[in-house]
Amino acid sequence: MEKNKDRIKGIVLTHGHEDHIGGLPYLLKQMNFPIYGTKLTLALVDSKLREHGLSGKVRLNVVEPGGVIQFGAVSVEFIHVNHSIPDAVALGIKTPLGYVVHTGDFKIDCTPIMGKMMDLARLGELGNAGVLALLADSTNAERPGYTPSERVVGDSFANLFKKGGKQAHHHRDVFLQPPPHPADHRRRDEGRAEGGRLGAEYAQFCQYCDRARVSDRAGRDPDRHRFDQPVSRKTK
Repeated sequence: MEKNKDRIKGIVLTHGHEDHIGGLPYLLKQMNFPIYGTKLTLALVDSKLREHGLSGKVRLNVVEPGGVIQFGAVSVEFIHVNHSIPDAVALGIKTPLGYVVHTGDFKIDCTPIMGKMMDLARLGELGNAGVLALLADSTNAERPGYTPSERVVGDSFANLFKKGGKQAHHHRDVFLQPPPHPADHRRRDEGRAEGGRLGAEYAQFCQYCDRARVSDRAGRDPDRHRFDQPVSRKTK
C-alpha cells in the first residue's frame, strides 16, 4: 500500500466487526485516507481512532444502504445485507468493464431481529445486468443446510437461564464476550429475568449504537460525532 498510496482514494468498509476494522488505526498512523461506511460501522471506527489519538484526524463519510460513492470512473454501491452485527452491506462495484460484487460477511436471514431482510432483489438486478466477478463470504460454505436466524440466539439464552430453576439465585452468569448484535443484549437480559437471574450489563456497545443514531446532525456536531455529511446518491 505504501508504494501505491497516491492511487488510493479511500477505504470502504462493509461492517464493524473487529477483523474488518481492527487494523485501521495502525494503517492510518502511516497514511491517511477517507473512510466510507454505514453509521454504526463508523461509530465503532471512531471509537478506535480515539484510543489511538487519531480523533478528528480522519474523514469518516456516512453512506446509507442504497447509496453510491464515486471514485473517478468507478462507483461503489452499498447494498443492505444481514449479518450478526447491524448496518452491514455488500458492495456493488461498477467499473467501465462491468460489475464486481463484494458480498462482505452476510447471511440470508428471513426473520432478522433488526431491520429488513437482505436486499436480494438488488443483487438479482446486478446479476441480470452481468457480473464480472463475485467476491463472496464463504464461511461454513462447506457445510450442508443453512445458517439459523439470529432470532434463535435469544431462545438459546432463555433456555439456558431457565435450566437454573429454583436455584437460579445462587448462580452467577459471566459473559466473557458480549453478543455482537445489540438486540441480543436485550434478549439475553429478558431471558435472564425470566429465569430469575440478576445481572449487570457492560453498555459500551450500546454507547456505540447511540452515537451511530445520527443523520442530519452528522458532521455538524464535531465534539460528539466528527462524521461528515452523507456523500452518496441513491440508486433508485
